[in-house]
Amino acid sequence: MRRGLITAVITVLVISLTIAVWYINIISNQFNTLLNSMESHARLDLIMLSDNLNELTYLTSINVSHGLIAYKLETAFSHTRVLEFTSWTLYKYSGNKKLYLLHIAFSNLETYIIDVMNDHPNKLINRITKNADILTKISAILKDIHKNGGLRSTPNDIINELVNLTRVITYH
Repeated sequence: MRRGLITAVITVLVISLTIAVWYINIISNQFNTLLNSMESHARLDLIMLSDNLNELTYLTSINVSHGLIAYKLETAFSHTRVLEFTSWTLYKYSGNKKLYLLHIAFSNLETYIIDVMNDHPNKLINRITKNADILTKISAILKDIHKNGGLRSTPNDIINELVNLTRVITYH
């Protein structure tokens, strides 16, 4: 009787453990799919932000209206916000430090864009013109991040360069 009870308990434990491991694998796969999907959607924002920064520098060089520049700033802000949120979320769930650094870089860029958006039209154009070289470099780095497969697969040196550039631009 006692042996039968022990055998039954062990059988139940083995079956329960097997089901738990199976369930954890399913949840883990779904979680990884979710993170991959977030990063995949962010890749479009990388390209769009890169293009917006290039367009901003071009538009200020040909003296277009403040309204068009303000519109481009708003779209750049939107893409920066998505990238900031995505890099933070990916960092939060993966613990990968380079994602935290990307969050800092996008946060710095977002601060700069908001600050410029709140400037008087003449000052706004001057600030973009003054930072055109840095904006162009940031744009190129964003394209490099895209080419490298996205936020999680970008080499540290590229991320560090982006962080440094966004720190410089924030304070100009």
